[in-house]
Amino acid sequence: MGDRGAATSAIETKDATLAARIEVAAHTVADLDRRLGQIDSAIEEATKRGRTTTALTAIEGQRKAREALAGQRQREGVALADLKAERAALGAKGRQMETDAAPIRYVAELVGADADSEQAIRWLIPRRQHGDKNRKRRRCAGFERSLSSVVNRIHKRAAEADDATARFFGR
Repeated sequence: MGDRGAATSAIETKDATLAARIEVAAHTVADLDRRLGQIDSAIEEATKRGRTTTALTAIEGQRKAREALAGQRQREGVALADLKAERAALGAKGRQMETDAAPIRYVAELVGADADSEQAIRWLIPRRQHGDKNRKRRRCAGFERSLSSVVNRIHKRAAEADDATARFFGR
């Protein structure tokens, strides 16, 4: 697996980790919401039955517990939002990597190489190498020949498209 494959794998791994953490945080927030709802509904029920004193006593008794739960709910909600933002940024990074590789894949496909191949991408990108200057020249010359081949194929396909259009319209 090449550099691009390793980077993609790392992004997928981190995305899976974030997805699991988001799921846990979402369950925690839902549990806190449920517990807050139980306190609120118990107080509301006591108030509906005309037991104002009981409701006031329940409110006072549950005030600290409800405040603690509400504070925890707030912190967990912020943590959940942060995780979702981090996952969105990670997804954007993955899409950027794909966008950056798209032109190279296109050229690789035009020259008949496998568009998804890491080797084709390496073949099409000249790299700086230390050492033998002749090796660099050969690599650059090979790259020039490849690009010439691509340009020739593009011109050939454009000419074929022009011919097909002319035949279609009877020119």
